[in-house]
Amino acid sequence: MKTVSKFQEDLAFCPDLLDQIISGRIRSNQNKSNFSLSRFKTNAFEHSSEKILQLSAPLSFEEKLSLLLAISPYVKPGFLDDILAREVPEGGKLKVLGGITGKKNYGVIPTGETALFIIAGTHPSLRRKYQKTLIEEANSKVLSLINILPDSDGKLTMRGRLIPDPDWLKKVLTHLEISPAFPGQKISTSLQWEDLALPPETLGKINEIEDWLKKLLRDSPSDRKKPGYKALFLGPSGTGKTLTSVLLGKKFNIPVYRIDLSRVVSKYIGETEKNLGKLFSEAQDNDWILFFDEADALFGKRTTVRDSHDKYANQEAFYVLQQIESFEGILIMATSLKRNLDDAFIRRLDNIVHFPTPGPAERLKIWTQNVPDKLTAKDIKWNSIAEKYECTGAQIAKAIKHAGRKAHARKDDKLLAEDIDEGINKQLRMQNKFTGNGAGDKKIDKNN
Repeated sequence: MKTVSKFQEDLAFCPDLLDQIISGRIRSNQNKSNFSLSRFKTNAFEHSSEKILQLSAPLSFEEKLSLLLAISPYVKPGFLDDILAREVPEGGKLKVLGGITGKKNYGVIPTGETALFIIAGTHPSLRRKYQKTLIEEANSKVLSLINILPDSDGKLTMRGRLIPDPDWLKKVLTHLEISPAFPGQKISTSLQWEDLALPPETLGKINEIEDWLKKLLRDSPSDRKKPGYKALFLGPSGTGKTLTSVLLGKKFNIPVYRIDLSRVVSKYIGETEKNLGKLFSEAQDNDWILFFDEADALFGKRTTVRDSHDKYANQEAFYVLQQIESFEGILIMATSLKRNLDDAFIRRLDNIVHFPTPGPAERLKIWTQNVPDKLTAKDIKWNSIAEKYECTGAQIAKAIKHAGRKAHARKDDKLLAEDIDEGINKQLRMQNKFTGNGAGDKKIDKNN
């Protein structure tokens, strides 16, 4: 899944290139090897960055990288977190990268030091050169679009956060069809319906939703007896709930937004209602599908009234139910815990679709479809693996990636059964399916 805009290729290209540069710098620093930044300075980057950044004056390659870095938490929350999780899997901070933890669920926020590391690595003279260009020159083009906040001593240093100018940021995000205040991300996929492996009962329910969507899109609002459509996707994590939502949007050419509930639910009285009102209004005006993951956090059971706080919590829940009932758009809510949901909420649903952990037949399809084209797996008995391991599609995909990384490390194009075995047991242990130091792990029978 990825964040998208009407400039899908441009918006995907620039963060990916920035990711490659940061990852390359980290690896170069760890391995004490040389790193070439100039090879990323291409015509494709110039074209895409100018479209995204909405520039009124020409900027250098390094300045554009700094601007892209500054808006990365708003375009793709968790951008630096994802890179750190991949490049520093043991955890902890990477001092040379800079960055500080944000307070609004944007993840690690880049600082001036982050920009210097990307542009100049740890080379002292280059860092001094670009520090002067970025923040010390009175006519700095970068400082006209982003601010570097003072540090705790009130001094303007490269340890300060990169904060985009609000007017420029609004212009950029509006151009990308993302409101700065909108608590969600537009999601898409390159996968097709054939890539889903679901049981017939689940597919039948999804077909019902498709039929309803056809009617919903065909009828005028005045012809609809009941406004909108509300579906609950129920099942364990990794069973295809998000992918199904995105594929439904893809089929009917309707944008799908995954809602960040942490930016909707507030501890302050009246704020949650206000946030929801804005959310539903914007989605309804733009004909979006809203996808609420872990919906029980917002649509959970009401509490027994013991004090004024409980009374208000129930009033808030009642307001949420009213908003759902009157919403004329399309809501898809996902959860793994039906028992946590309010009965009044369930009564307002048009459909409940169960996404069970895939059975052997579905698992076989997922295993075989996830093998990359560049890798071979002739000696692996997929039937045996599909029978033996009770796991989700997401766990299977991660196990295949694990085995692929092992093959890459060997400079080989062949997946090995023991690497698949290691990868899936790692996933299962993470889900508390197995305990101990591998004593309970299952082994692949290579002869079946």
